[in-house]
Amino acid sequence: MASPKFVLCVISKRPELLGQSLPQYVRQMPKDWGLIVFDDDSTLERNRPLISKLSKDAPGRKLVHTSGAGFSRAAAAVGQAIARDVTPLFENFGGIRNSALLLAAAFGASAVFVDDDTVPLYNFFDRYERLFAKNYLLVPGGFEGHLNLTSAALLYELGQVSQDWDSGTAAKIESIVRGVPSTKGSYTMNMFVGGNMGIANSLLRQLPFFPTRLRVEDAVFRLMAGERFDGKIYLPRGYPEAYETVPLAEHRRGGGKEPLLRSQLENELKGSVAAKVIMKLGFGSLERQTVVTDEQLRGMLKKAAEETWSEFGVQQFQRNIREGIEAAGSKAEALEPKSREEITAILSVDKSAAYLPMAEMKKELDRFSFTLKAWPYVMAALEDEKVKTEVIKAVG
Repeated sequence: MASPKFVLCVISKRPELLGQSLPQYVRQMPKDWGLIVFDDDSTLERNRPLISKLSKDAPGRKLVHTSGAGFSRAAAAVGQAIARDVTPLFENFGGIRNSALLLAAAFGASAVFVDDDTVPLYNFFDRYERLFAKNYLLVPGGFEGHLNLTSAALLYELGQVSQDWDSGTAAKIESIVRGVPSTKGSYTMNMFVGGNMGIANSLLRQLPFFPTRLRVEDAVFRLMAGERFDGKIYLPRGYPEAYETVPLAEHRRGGGKEPLLRSQLENELKGSVAAKVIMKLGFGSLERQTVVTDEQLRGMLKKAAEETWSEFGVQQFQRNIREGIEAAGSKAEALEPKSREEITAILSVDKSAAYLPMAEMKKELDRFSFTLKAWPYVMAALEDEKVKTEVIKAVG
């Protein structure tokens, strides 16, 4: 079977969503595309029947279904080739994306990431191929449907919804605190979403993701690509061009079973702080692992936390939510207990939530510095056909 020119990369541990999304992508997927499904070890077996059926429905296409265990073996193969432990490159959120880049590089393919709660719109695959053919290195796709995905956007919506109670308000609030907006919208130009983005093969060989637990890996990748390859990132010139060219997907946000908005907020606050410190130090500095004193780092963290807290506008959102809940009175009792507890927790968040401990920031910087320095060696190892074969074999 010939190696694919492009690979669609789906990261999922939600079988119910994957079963709705994946068949629609595979149905439209051209023959020179492959599919990589990065599953969770806990749901790998549950999803095997789906992947098996899709393989039969899409003969001749390379379909890879793997999990963390498979990529541990792939990382070990690369690490052995370059005589160093590269496991940290493939850990946490950004590390999963790096796993996709590694396999795409082994295939000699460009990578397109999509979320498991999206479905393709219009001529999705053709649009990516056309933009890659024009030598764009980073192609930001777009969403229609659920758009307000950040904690700040969800908090704003929560404040608005809580101001006007009717029979459907409780259900909307319970949805929002689980991360699902109560409204849908249309694509807005130049949005950047990790759940629909394309990375050309030549770019993924040069830039890795920040392997952090903080949900800032996509933003840092975009900043790094913008700094080094600004003219090679596709940016449409106006809405007429955007609607003709940008790869679009419908986003049907799949919420968590438990309320998660407070934890999302705290993660994004700290992620913003980490990104600001990284930008202050500079990517080149991290590649050289320039020494920064504790006093300097402490000052950077303090300033970044204050800027982040101000930019997020959490206190105004809290005021709006509190006013709405108090004005609702007994109507708010319609909320389930877990949602009421989540709102109480959200209202208690203060500026301290934005402060990233210095010890943790040091670990994040060391991890990213190591990733930036090791990535060229990882890519060079794939030039050895034996290593390339071992990587592909390791993930099945």
